[in-house]
Amino acid sequence: MKTHRFVLDTSFVLALLNPSDILHNQAKERLFLIEADTISFEIPLICVIETLIKNPYPNEFISLLTELIDYRDFELTTTADLEYIAKLPLKIRTSLKANDCSVIAITKRLKAQLLTLDKKLLKVNAVI
Repeated sequence: MKTHRFVLDTSFVLALLNPSDILHNQAKERLFLIEADTISFEIPLICVIETLIKNPYPNEFISLLTELIDYRDFELTTTADLEYIAKLPLKIRTSLKANDCSVIAITKRLKAQLLTLDKKLLKVNAVI
């Protein structure tokens, strides 16, 4: 049985849950390209907060998101994640937003794949 674990970034969640988003189809296609018997999605709490702030329909968003993660808690940034971020090269740390640093650290800690539509974040994640 093939199992894959994914961390969802803000850009991916926003596009996936909003059919009028120009990147919605791209997000859906990425999901359908995943070949696995079991898929686990983790969404960092920082991404949920950022997505909620940007969403014009917050209550609907929370309902959709709850279905997506099967009623589990959101992934929290840990002390180990902070230590990981602290060890990133200064050039990388200062070029990313705080939530992006947290997403990368959580992705590495969980040994998961990152699902994002943010090209800069994808590039940095591939390098480190």
